[in-house]
Amino acid sequence: MGYDTTVEVCGHGFRAMDCSALIESGMWSRDAVERQMSHQERNNVHAAYIHLAEHFDERSLMLQWWADYLDVNHNGVISLFEFAQKI
Repeated sequence: MGYDTTVEVCGHGFRAMDCSALIESGMWSRDAVERQMSHQERNNVHAAYIHLAEHFDERSLMLQWWADYLDVNHNGVISLFEFAQKI
């Protein structure tokens, strides 16, 4: 992507930004976002019953929505809130 991760930005920063943006959009369930980010479940009982394929349809829509958001911002900045309202 052209960033020097030793001084500018790192992969974790992009993941944190993506996770926050997806949750704050209000369009996606927290569980679907967590599954997409591959975050580990901290509740051991819940973790025993979670499968990676959970929320597959929602996650597919989420990825397309995120790609569309990035495409729109390629030509000019639009806030996440404004973009979410247009859908």
